[in-house]
Parts: sequence; structure tokens; C-alpha cells
Amino acid sequence: MTEAMTDAAYYMRRAREESRRALRADLPEIASAHHALSIEYSRRARSAFPQLDPLERGTITLS
Repeated sequence: MTEAMTDAAYYMRRAREESRRALRADLPEIASAHHALSIEYSRRARSAFPQLDPLERGTITLS
């Protein structure tokens, strides 16, 4: 795993954790912002390494 992908994964996890904390503290606007960051970091990781995208590999199916 490259440094860029590792960084994206770290920040994605961190944003998700912050989103959960904000929801528990009843701060939906902050939770929404952190969730959006999580999605952005996930998108960056996938665009940098499309061959690792689970949707393209068929390991995740959408119903």
C-alpha cells in the first residue's frame, strides 16, 4: 500500500470516528460535514488506485 493510499485510509477512518462522535453529541451538522470528508477521502483513495476498487472486482454487490 502506498503512502497516499495509507493517508487516505487514515483520514477516512478519522472522519468517520468524528462523525460518530458528533452524532452522539447531537450535532448533526458537524456529523454531516465529517461524513462528507470521509466520502471524499474514500473517493481519493479509489481514484488513485482504481484496480483496488471492490465494486470493480465484484466483491461488493449493490442491491
